[in-house]
Amino acid sequence: ASSAPSDRATAELAHKLPFSVFRSNYNELPVYHDYRNGRTRQLTLVRKFTGDADELARRLRDVCGSSDVAVRTGRIEIKGLHREKVKEYLASLGF
Repeated sequence: ASSAPSDRATAELAHKLPFSVFRSNYNELPVYHDYRNGRTRQLTLVRKFTGDADELARRLRDVCGSSDVAVRTGRIEIKGLHREKVKEYLASLGF
């Protein structure tokens, strides 16, 4: 019973943000690891979002402590492996 007000507050916060992140068909947040260049380049990808991609990238840059965040068509690429931090942050925003 005590979690209802915090759930409501979290949902209201998510509606006020300039971006939105949708969950996958399996109800998971769309945050993935990707390896390129013979596994020497490690990336975290965020997909299935709408709204202000630059604002979402700025917030993810703050969360990950990484200055190398690139907005691409249909995804945001973050240098390094930050999947768990990004998932926790998005879940705390109510997504």
